[in-house]
Amino acid sequence: MAPNASYTVPAGATGTYTLRLPRNEDLRVGDTVGVTGSGSVRWRIAQHDGQHVDTIGLPGNTVPGTRYVPRTVDASLPAQAWSAIATSADGNTLVAGARGGSIHFSRDGGESWTRSNAPTAGWGDIAISPDGRYLAAVDRLGQLYTSADSGATWAGRTGTRYWGGVFISADGQRIVATETGGSIHLSNDGGATFSPVAGTANTDWREIAGSQTGDRLVAVASFYGGDPARQGVYVSEDGGQSWTRRDITGDPPPTGNWSFAAASYDGRRMVAVDNGGYQWISTDGGATWTMRFAYSNWSGVAVSGDGRVFSALEPRNDARGWNGYTFVSTDVGWTWNWYGENRWYRGLSLSMDGNWIAVGDIGPDGRGGLIYTSQGNRTAIGAPGWLEGEPAALIELTYQGAGRFSVTGHAGGAFAIR
Repeated sequence: MAPNASYTVPAGATGTYTLRLPRNEDLRVGDTVGVTGSGSVRWRIAQHDGQHVDTIGLPGNTVPGTRYVPRTVDASLPAQAWSAIATSADGNTLVAGARGGSIHFSRDGGESWTRSNAPTAGWGDIAISPDGRYLAAVDRLGQLYTSADSGATWAGRTGTRYWGGVFISADGQRIVATETGGSIHLSNDGGATFSPVAGTANTDWREIAGSQTGDRLVAVASFYGGDPARQGVYVSEDGGQSWTRRDITGDPPPTGNWSFAAASYDGRRMVAVDNGGYQWISTDGGATWTMRFAYSNWSGVAVSGDGRVFSALEPRNDARGWNGYTFVSTDVGWTWNWYGENRWYRGLSLSMDGNWIAVGDIGPDGRGGLIYTSQGNRTAIGAPGWLEGEPAALIELTYQGAGRFSVTGHAGGAFAIR
């Protein structure tokens, strides 16, 4: 397609008639493209790398978190206890690990999956760089592993420990991992070497999260292992070299069973989950914390890279019919919408803008479930994404810069959005 041009699908076309957007370098802000259907065939608008279309208000658009698509990761073993999942900034790269299984990766937002060379293990947590290239994963009672090829191959980096959570910076060099009942371990050389951080020993460390650079970090500790008096929310502003425990009080007060943490890419917005209690959110890099939402036995939490969207997991599947929910908030945790389908959710990850959500299900009693993805408000970024219309439908797109298009006119039935 050329900028400021409109195209009519030929009446004699067969199959799905496909047109590709102009390249970003050929576009200026305000340029338009249009497609009008004719005949009896569907038509599709394809994308170049880095492009996407905002689809809010377009018939066929879905709100992220309201509908989930089941993904069969491994046809030979469809139900696995998916307990760890990570998502790149654009949502196209997904990496998931199962308890008692391997690590699988997807390059197309969960449409297709490939098994990596990672061993069968009790995978507990996976961290990913925004570009999806660098990853770190921990076996709950085993080694810490790293990958520099978007999850295809993995290398063991540490001795056996009871790992809680793991963080990796955007350049893959800073890796910080928590040891349940032990210390925080820090690497500044991509995992080649690790050192325990002074003053963090004998603590029931759980999850850890931080900014893209890894300069600002948040970690949570419960009271089941090590010294129970050391439970709490800890913040580091020097890349994990030192940690400060924050005094968090409220009505009701925290139970002390701090279990989950997440942070935006700039590290300004953070969330810490008091399991069996409430979610606590910080908007100033962990300096102060405010209690939000209701109490529950939470099983995961995530924050979009831009800090706009928060999501939390509540696993249930009991005889009384209580559902397991994924909760989504787009106003820093003040209000939440939820969606439930009786699942034991565990792993959770969001894209940069929060419009791509991936969750893992361990199944009843850990017997195995599927990966589920929810997406909306835009097409997938780059070549995986497209818009498709009915034969008589029409659409006009306007370029907004940075690879982003908006819908400025449309007619016809619901559009298919990928």
